[in-house]
Amino acid sequence: MAVSVFSLYILRTASAETLPLALSSFPAEELSDIDCIRGRGGHVDWNAISRRAQHLDRLWQAQFPDKARESCQVFIHDRRETDEYIVLRRAAEALSECALGALTAALVVLICTSDCSMKSEAATAAIFDQLWKGVLLGPFAVQLYTLGTSAAWPIASLLAKWRLHCAETLVSAVQGNVSHRSMEQRRGSELCTKQEVLDFAATVDMATTEQLMPLLWQPDAMASSAEVRLGLFASKLLMPLTSFMNSAAMADPDFQSLCAPATSAQSALLLLFRLLGPPVARDPLSGPRLSELTKIVASQSFLDLSSTTPAAFAAILAVSRQLAWRSHHLFFDVPRWEIAKVLHLGFKHASPNACARDCGLLQAFQKQSGLSAPFWKAVASTKGLQALWGQVSRWLLLGAPRCQGCNQYAPKNPPVYLASAAAEQRWVRPFLERGLDVKLPRILFVTPRRQWLLSCEDLRNNRKAHAALLCVRFVSHALRPSDGSDKAKFYLFPVLLALGLDVVSLELDIFLFKDPTSRLLEAAYGSVNGSNEHDSPLDVMATDHFGGTCVSTSVLMVRACDRSLLWILRFIEWLHIYPYGHCQNGWDAFLSHSIVEPQIPQNLRGSMDTNVSYGILSTEIEYVTMTGWAGDLHTQRHKALLLHFASSGHTTGFTHRKMKSQLLNLFNSTARRPGEKEPSVFRVQMATWKALRRLHTTSPRWKTRCYLGVHPRIGELAQTGLYKELFA
Repeated sequence: MAVSVFSLYILRTASAETLPLALSSFPAEELSDIDCIRGRGGHVDWNAISRRAQHLDRLWQAQFPDKARESCQVFIHDRRETDEYIVLRRAAEALSECALGALTAALVVLICTSDCSMKSEAATAAIFDQLWKGVLLGPFAVQLYTLGTSAAWPIASLLAKWRLHCAETLVSAVQGNVSHRSMEQRRGSELCTKQEVLDFAATVDMATTEQLMPLLWQPDAMASSAEVRLGLFASKLLMPLTSFMNSAAMADPDFQSLCAPATSAQSALLLLFRLLGPPVARDPLSGPRLSELTKIVASQSFLDLSSTTPAAFAAILAVSRQLAWRSHHLFFDVPRWEIAKVLHLGFKHASPNACARDCGLLQAFQKQSGLSAPFWKAVASTKGLQALWGQVSRWLLLGAPRCQGCNQYAPKNPPVYLASAAAEQRWVRPFLERGLDVKLPRILFVTPRRQWLLSCEDLRNNRKAHAALLCVRFVSHALRPSDGSDKAKFYLFPVLLALGLDVVSLELDIFLFKDPTSRLLEAAYGSVNGSNEHDSPLDVMATDHFGGTCVSTSVLMVRACDRSLLWILRFIEWLHIYPYGHCQNGWDAFLSHSIVEPQIPQNLRGSMDTNVSYGILSTEIEYVTMTGWAGDLHTQRHKALLLHFASSGHTTGFTHRKMKSQLLNLFNSTARRPGEKEPSVFRVQMATWKALRRLHTTSPRWKTRCYLGVHPRIGELAQTGLYKELFA
């Protein structure tokens, strides 16, 4: 329905007027619902199927095999009267409605009703094979790794457990009578049973049983040891994998097609090594190489997956969820059709002469005064939009604080500072108080936590800062480490940009020496003395690292323009479909700055729609980090705008605890005292001088490459050159 609503708006407008870039190139579809969060089938209860599958996966432990059978009693007692059997009867419809859910339903039925020989459930196995191909290669296909990263459908975990549970029985069933096989099958059997292939499979299975399977049998108890176990697994298999890849069997041109199970295991190992390490030229997670692996895997039957394919294949996919930063359900709160609807409202309120074809609709609101207020009123009163749009629009209508840093190149509307808190952070209120003290134009604070929302509301009322501060809460059930933080940081970007506002994002562990608005606007739009530094304004800005080449997401600015809105929508889609990528690595890769990440949209930087211009905010003097400050204490101290208290201990000499203690001390020493209308200027200057003197150093002679998420063992391997040779 969402897509049809958007299409209706397009048809109504396109016939009479030329659409601006933001609408002519707007994504035509919503984010893919991988976990079927929004699935509402008329004949299948997907939530019930998901609950039963997850319950089975939790109970199925190696030392308690009978518990899995207890979970299966519903299928044995009510045989062929559950939702899973409806899926089997309507497999094609179920696949189109919820691909991973349909496959899970067939898998659960097989596990709960078969006797490992599969003779009693041959028909169900055939349906599974049909769904297996449809999930991986059909029109409703999903990425191969979602078999492990999906929070709702534990397919890879169940496959790995089933593989070990019935291994011996299924191997004998598959081997059958060699004399009845075709010539090609006999050649494949001879090739795939060479000693180096069997040795490799045995070594992989042993390491999988020792290091990976405990993470699946007891995921909660073993969660703290996941990093260690994955490192040990990789260390044990480095040499066997290298030897196997250089073996005579692998050199056979037909090996990949005839020995799909062994190829699947080898490719899965490469996937794991890549997930533990930095990007490589021939990345196995890139579109083309992942497609090759997917085709190989899709050619295998359920019997192959359960017997001849080493358990490592499914186990690696299953434990890869431990390496995912995010879940697949974070960014559904702001549907794309709502953004499109708001853009059409803006198009109606923009001046007829403000926009020609492929022009900037959002730029028009920044350049012409008087356009924004009627637009925001229309958004606030429009039915069908969720309450968030009205909440933000009514806040904007309270009045724009005076933009002290604005100049002739700056937008008519001052930027909105976006700050978020997802984890327990004692400096939430001090940060917001400091933001109000330095007079940031507008602050939007977003959090999933009730206590921080209430604390923000109290501050807003006590300081009578209703126009300067808005407090927003979203409901989130965090399953992966960055679920809360990534959602809080990025999901409101499209909302604010669509309303015609520049957005500045600040981490909460930042101390503001002064209001950075004037310098940010100068960097984006031009200098205050009237000379424009750029041929055109910069669309995106981000800080770098004091000693590293990669960008940081601690301070971000995105200009309200059509191109940047389309770009941020693509970035959010990448966060949604590719959970392995850290947001900082992704931001750098989307700017084509210093990192190359997989699953980036093709022609992202080559398309006029998303080819944003960007600039780097240097951390040497203005946007300071705990790694160092390279300015002159006497003549450049006033140029320091902020201090970010987040850098690794080995580069700063400060422990995490000590850095947070210093941050709280800075907030306390510069806060208002009872009876003060404004914080003491002397105390702020003294605190600034002490902080910068402690960090004073020289500028780095060179910067090193950086990438977040590298396992220590793989990091050591990468320095030797062996890591790159694996993927050559």
